[in-house]
Amino acid sequence: MVSKKRKTIVDYYINYKWRHEPKSIHCKSKKEFTNVMTRFMELLSEHIMEGNTYKLPHKMGSIRIRKFKPTKRKSINWQLSKKFGKHIYHTNKHSNGLTGEWYWDKKGARLKNQSLYVLEATRGNNRALAEKIINNNTIKLYYD
Repeated sequence: MVSKKRKTIVDYYINYKWRHEPKSIHCKSKKEFTNVMTRFMELLSEHIMEGNTYKLPHKMGSIRIRKFKPTKRKSINWQLSKKFGKHIYHTNKHSNGLTGEWYWDKKGARLKNQSLYVLEATRGNNRALAEKIINNNTIKLYYD
């Protein structure tokens, strides 16, 4: 049975609270924990979008942005499609036809059933990546 439930910061807080004694000076409130985790995730996303690779702990692989040339699944430009009344696809001329995606490199990872695990970036991160590629032409920074 496959669980489709996504983990949130609140789920991590429950685990964190279980591991730390409530009266300890290291135990943070839910609000503090959420603020720290949110800021960490923002900084990590920015770091990865600058062309860096983040190596996950416990030999779980690494996360990076991968560039590729789409072949089968081209994105529809809905703004132009509505204007002209037919499907018009994005050409990505600003990046020589390349696009970027969040990629979990599991090479060398010590996970059982690796193919069952998937990295799914948030909508905000996908949009931030697209904006960086379009406005700053950062596609040159990413790996093939």
